[in-house]
Amino acid sequence: MYTVLYIVYFIELTGVQGMKRADIKRRPLSDTVLANLEAEEKEYRELDGEGLYFRVKPDCKKAWLFRGFVA
Repeated sequence: MYTVLYIVYFIELTGVQGMKRADIKRRPLSDTVLANLEAEEKEYRELDGEGLYFRVKPDCKKAWLFRGFVA
């Protein structure tokens, strides 16, 4: 919880704007990148690695999604 509050406070202080998908340069995704991802017209996923995705919906709701299988 403290990490999220710190990121929000940092964004307010620095005036960091939303981030487009094309601006992501590194994986795994950092907290700042996740907090700044903007919604688009359609739902999209960003790969974090090993089958773990970060999903962003058009209404700005964000969630983790794991796509894996059981052997």
